[in-house]
Amino acid sequence: MIKKIFEKALKAIPLCITINYLIVIFISLRVGNGNFYPVSPNTVAVVGSEMKAVLIQLLIVFVLAITYGGGSVIWEMEEWSILKQTLTFYLLNVAPTMAIMYFSDMQTFNAGLLLRAFISYTVIFVFIWFANYMFYRAKINKINEKLS
Repeated sequence: MIKKIFEKALKAIPLCITINYLIVIFISLRVGNGNFYPVSPNTVAVVGSEMKAVLIQLLIVFVLAITYGGGSVIWEMEEWSILKQTLTFYLLNVAPTMAIMYFSDMQTFNAGLLLRAFISYTVIFVFIWFANYMFYRAKINKINEKLS
């Protein structure tokens, strides 16, 4: 089990780096002044340099890759109920995700923003979970129809 967690975590790192890079490109394009913004200017101001901010961001991306990638073995635990799988995966990943949200805008962060970030994460998590549930439910129904 530990080997499988480790393998999944390692496989998730390149994907998470790619997603992070695409997000940074999208944000830079959205600002629209032709410059590239690898990190938030607020974060650079807090940590002291752009390079430090980028390295911290990369470390956080690694942590997310490890928790989401390694944590994905939870969905393979067939002896667990879907509720137990869902709650375990959610609880494993909510703290690192909140840390990312904090890091993304350090100077303006407060309890209200934390609450909004938590609610946003939860709503997105529930939406993705429900979409996956409906997708796999439909697949199972098709398989059952073929078996009947």
